[in-house]
Amino acid sequence: MIYRFFAAILLLAVSFLAPANAETDNMRWLVQAQADSAARNLANDGVRFGYTVKFISHGTQVKSKTKDANEFVLRFDPSMEKDQQWAILTPNSAENAKNYEAAQKKVTELREQHSDGMADQSLIFGKEVEDVENVTSKDSKLYFLRNEADMAIYGSPILTMGNQTGTGQRMAKKILKVMATEFSVNTSTNLIQFVRIYAKKGFKPLPIAKINKMNVLMEYAPVWEGGPLVKVNMQQDIAGSALFQKFVQRSEEIYSDFERK
Repeated sequence: MIYRFFAAILLLAVSFLAPANAETDNMRWLVQAQADSAARNLANDGVRFGYTVKFISHGTQVKSKTKDANEFVLRFDPSMEKDQQWAILTPNSAENAKNYEAAQKKVTELREQHSDGMADQSLIFGKEVEDVENVTSKDSKLYFLRNEADMAIYGSPILTMGNQTGTGQRMAKKILKVMATEFSVNTSTNLIQFVRIYAKKGFKPLPIAKINKMNVLMEYAPVWEGGPLVKVNMQQDIAGSALFQKFVQRSEEIYSDFERK
């Protein structure tokens, strides 16, 4: 469920709907990046690619000092049958049974998440959240925040999600109320550089749980020269408490070895 909230927040950022004050100097990088991203996607429409992804995760229960760490590498190949597209590269069961089991669970999760067999397309900037439904906003425009070195940083509006009921609706309201999005364009290359989704302050998504820190950073780069922008790295940091136990969770996904199919 948390993933879909992140995807919903990201949906507006990648859609580039009518940038506010597009004629101003501060918005010109956004307009140029919009044109570049759209041209790349059009030129590579329908192109498939394989890739390798390394998953690294660390979790700690602070009070009990219980630690949980997993690291494994998967390979995606769109030319294979859907149930064979994901393969575990490392480790094998003899090398590290615990991490191998975690990799198997991740493969099952990814097969369910990408039942259409289009996991490669989900990495493309502007396509990765096309399946998110019922997303609306008070204002469909991005706005300039600041300059940082060779980056122009923009923000996106607060989103609301429709057709949620019960616990889902209450959680959505609590999360979206405190979430913020930052989105950057490299002013030298006019390329999308990262999207950051974070909590401005602590919040309680459920009565038994509290989130003190939530930060998700997604970095993008061309998959090959002239190719579409794809997610090459995602880092997540979450800290809080659940059932009176403090926890810290950190994870990273590193995408590499892209191969056109």
